[in-house]
Amino acid sequence: IWFGEDFTSHARVGQVIAEDDKSVTRQVLKTTAALPITDFDAQWTGHWARSPEDLGLVWRDVTVPLRHGEAAPAWFFPSSAGDSAPWAIHVQGIRTSRVVTLRAVEAAARAGYASLVITYHGAGDGPPAPASHLGLIEWTDLDDAVTYARLQGASAVMV
Repeated sequence: IWFGEDFTSHARVGQVIAEDDKSVTRQVLKTTAALPITDFDAQWTGHWARSPEDLGLVWRDVTVPLRHGEAAPAWFFPSSAGDSAPWAIHVQGIRTSRVVTLRAVEAAARAGYASLVITYHGAGDGPPAPASHLGLIEWTDLDDAVTYARLQGASAVMV
């Protein structure tokens, strides 16, 4: 859940441990700030992790060159299988951020893949764009990420 001022704090919640007609109590697995002890507003989210650090995997910031001279930030998680391992490129949806794709990075790592978590034009921390074009121009950012992966030695690329 997201909670706190402007919903900037994050808590990962687990299984239901108690419930009745009026409430549900869940296990708190990890939180970035103390949870209030009284009722508070929160937003459910599909974001399992708040940032790459939450995964406990080796990672680094990289920059993916784009075809029109711009660049897009990305997170790279190398494979334990080495530099020529296959890569998974994680794709976010409209009106989301690359954070939402982190929930799939651990599974890719267990399967031996390196992971590249990309961003797009107009997607928060990506290059600026006036609005989403519903994939009409954003696909080039993904295509450029595939090219980047191949130039870095990926033996195969899965999107």
